[in-house]
Amino acid sequence: MGIGYYGGGGPYGSSQCLGVFDGSGTGPSPEWLSFPPAGFVPLQAAGWTWTFHHKGGVASKMTVTRASDNATLPMTMLPLNQGFGVYGTAAFRAQGWSPAAGETYTVVVEGASPAPITYVVKPVGC
Repeated sequence: MGIGYYGGGGPYGSSQCLGVFDGSGTGPSPEWLSFPPAGFVPLQAAGWTWTFHHKGGVASKMTVTRASDNATLPMTMLPLNQGFGVYGTAAFRAQGWSPAAGETYTVVVEGASPAPITYVVKPVGC
């Protein structure tokens, strides 16, 4: 069973989700997951909170670099309760910038073991 809770703020208030599962399935079980995911993603989704989920613990830092000018873009870590499910989860919000269609963003996540983990996000206009 996995439970997620966001304490709120802004126009969306608080939210929670519940997922019930067990380890008996034969589906994929990646070491880590991210949102937005690596690769191409709709621009609107890239503007939401970015999350990183890892079996090796909770990430402590996310660095985002924009390829067009090699600028490091600030991300603010959001507090999340831990202790549910297989993956440790961290949430980050863009601080003072918004993703742009056609840009390439290199994401480096630190704190979960083994670290660092690097992937690329490419927002597209739909």
